Parts: sequence; C-alpha cells; structure tokens
Amino acid sequence: MDGSSLVVCPVPAFDLGGRAYEVGLELRREGRFFGSVGPGCAYFLGRAAERLVADEPPTGELFAFRRERRGAVAGPEFTCVVRDSPEWVPEGGAFSRGDWRVVRRAVVEAWDGAGRGVRAVLTSAQLARFVADLLDEAGQTGLEPMRPGRDRKNRETSCHERR
Repeated sequence: MDGSSLVVCPVPAFDLGGRAYEVGLELRREGRFFGSVGPGCAYFLGRAAERLVADEPPTGELFAFRRERRGAVAGPEFTCVVRDSPEWVPEGGAFSRGDWRVVRRAVVEAWDGAGRGVRAVLTSAQLARFVADLLDEAGQTGLEPMRPGRDRKNRETSCHERR
C-alpha cells in the first residue's frame, strides 16, 4: 500500500543435518532481504489454496508464517487475513437508490524483525493467483510439501542449495 514492492520466494528449509525437507519463504522488500519465515510454508499454502476454491470461501486468517528461529524475541512474519466488509454502491443519479454489497478482500502483511511492515490488499482473484504462483514456485524446488502423518523428510535432498 505504500508503493514498495515485496517479493516472496520459496526456498528449501534445511534440518540440522543440512538436508532439505520442506519449503520456507524468503521475503525481499525493494530488492533487499526483509526476512525469512517457515518452514512448512508449502503445506499451509496448499491448504490455503484448497480453502480458496472451496464452495464457501474463507474469512479470517488464511495463513500466518512466523520467524524461522525458535526462541528469538522478535522475528519476521508473513500473514494473510480475509475480511468481508460492506460497501455502498450508488445506482446512478442523485435521487436513485443504491444498495449494499459485501466485498471480500485479503490483507497480506509482512513484518521484519525490527517491526517494519508492508501491507497489500488483494481481491479474491488476486489472492488465488498469488497463492497458486507461490505453490508453483515452491514445486520448482523439487521438494514435496509436508503432509499429515508423513515423515517430514523428502526423498530428494542432495541437489538443493540454500539461496
């Protein structure tokens, strides 16, 4: 909303042994590192994508990714909240009647560890495209998202490097 650009890049997340097992997100604002969140982002983005195409579109928090390191006092965050709000739509001239309609918007926010943030307001179509694009890019890492009841380690771990 402030005119700055935020780029969200899926990157492999590594375990303590240096093996890639899932996807995290690297945030870049105006081309500079802004923070990283995850891991587990591909799994939760996949669930968000499923909710976006459901018969009843979601409202409330769609996803919330927090700092990568545990125990840190403050860290980056990347969140999306879907809100419905009423909007008056006039019907023409000064004396014609209008009507209310419900407008659904997604508020996507990113915060760095120092408390600086950036916010974007997206339509439903823009949000669905954004999530689908992130999942496509996450798939290009060669890692499969974590699934419930499945080992967190993926089959292929040797060819991925940290960016």
